[in-house]
Amino acid sequence: MINNLWHQQPSEPITQQPPSEPITQPIFSESKFEVVTVNRKGEITAKAQKKAKSFQEDLGKGVILEMVAIPRGKFMMGTDEQEIERRTMRKNCVKIDQGL
Repeated sequence: MINNLWHQQPSEPITQQPPSEPITQPIFSESKFEVVTVNRKGEITAKAQKKAKSFQEDLGKGVILEMVAIPRGKFMMGTDEQEIERRTMRKNCVKIDQGL
């Protein structure tokens, strides 16, 4: 019986339905926030004021997702080798060709 499932073909071709509502461009707002740098003891070693563009996406049923724009460019992502106890991902360079 399991083998039969692998060979079944869909009864109708799968087609993508057009959206029921027109797709609108998000309305961005600018938020200001503070970024802190800490040492291994968790002590603040530097502070910087930054800003980012963001928008909210209503997913329905009371769920709102806040999206933050990511500009194009390169940045380092991951954890330093010295922080092996917290490491979840090796540090590497990420390149974004087109802003998200």
